Amino acid sequence: MDKKTMYKLTYGLFVLTSASEGKDCGCIINTAGQVTSEPNRISITVNKSNFTHDLVKESGKFNISILSEAASFDTFKHFGF
Repeated sequence: MDKKTMYKLTYGLFVLTSASEGKDCGCIINTAGQVTSEPNRISITVNKSNFTHDLVKESGKFNISILSEAASFDTFKHFGF
């Protein structure tokens, strides 16, 4: 992971993905931020009724992708609003 990215993490839209026991899912969130740099930690917010929340909770792992302003509408149709 490029730690320089962490210093550029600001308000925006993100795709949150996770997987557990052969199931994978993702959704769009608007809250992700760096909490500490050593150890490197971030905080996310996701609706508890979203299946992605359940997978993050089960696995303890997730991925965040930063969405560009140029992201296509297909991305939003796939991951939801």
